[in-house]
Amino acid sequence: MKFFQSNHLLRYEKHPVSSHIWQIDPHREGTDEWVPCCSRHNHAAVEIISLREGDMTAQLGDAVFSMHAGDTLFMNPFDIHYLRTLRGGAPVVYQCVNFNLSFLSRSDLPEVSRLLSDLEQGKLRFRSLISAASPLAAEADRLLRALHDSYEARQTVSGLLRIHAGLEQFLALLEAAGLAYTPEQGVQSGREDFTKEVVQYVCTHYAEPITTEDAASAVHLNKSYFCRAFRKAFDQTFADYLNHYRISVAKTQDPADYRSLQALAEAVGYPNYDCFARHFLHLTGCVPSDYFRRGNTTVR
Repeated sequence: MKFFQSNHLLRYEKHPVSSHIWQIDPHREGTDEWVPCCSRHNHAAVEIISLREGDMTAQLGDAVFSMHAGDTLFMNPFDIHYLRTLRGGAPVVYQCVNFNLSFLSRSDLPEVSRLLSDLEQGKLRFRSLISAASPLAAEADRLLRALHDSYEARQTVSGLLRIHAGLEQFLALLEAAGLAYTPEQGVQSGREDFTKEVVQYVCTHYAEPITTEDAASAVHLNKSYFCRAFRKAFDQTFADYLNHYRISVAKTQDPADYRSLQALAEAVGYPNYDCFARHFLHLTGCVPSDYFRRGNTTVR
């Protein structure tokens, strides 16, 4: 998946959707009890996780879910979330689907467009976990596997049509099963509004030389209050979040699109290549040249 800076929402390659299979090795070196599958983050796009092998723990806001093979997790727009697995456990394999709700908007079906708009604005939500024991699990798994096959053929018109249809069928499955609900008045907290503003700011400006002060000013807060609010919401500093975001974008790029890795680094906000390489090594376990030489596209 690739992000276009021109849009404050996440965009993926030529189309606002992606499907990837990620593999996590829980036996990596280190002393922490947990191996991260992804860092704490949020975004405007919907994210769906289908766990194919192993066990994971997912946190969405204040809710914690223990996931096992066959479980599916639906993350509503702007849900703060992260995934991790116990060190030393079985290998983890999961499908991750991201898509912008606007991709499914239909001018000829105002009811559908209204549902999508309500989801994006948080006026409507879908319940998150479809357990492997649920009657919906087999159909959800079938739809997501078919969606991934369609994504592999996304350069064709038939592949794009199947992607669109597959996403519509998946949302229809959730809606027909009664998993949509309206949050109670007042549940949309100031913290949720804050995280939306922050993620939209980062999506728009990550390639620029932004600072914590810039981000605080963008959401009309002083730096001290912003730092406290950000750490409470994301459990990390803004600088760490920004580095994670920039490296996540860099990992999705094709080096052939750039004249050099220095140019790639600049495109994601690092005018200093050594700084880029240092953060890349810290967050991926290898330097950029080795990462792209190996063709790493399935390890998050």
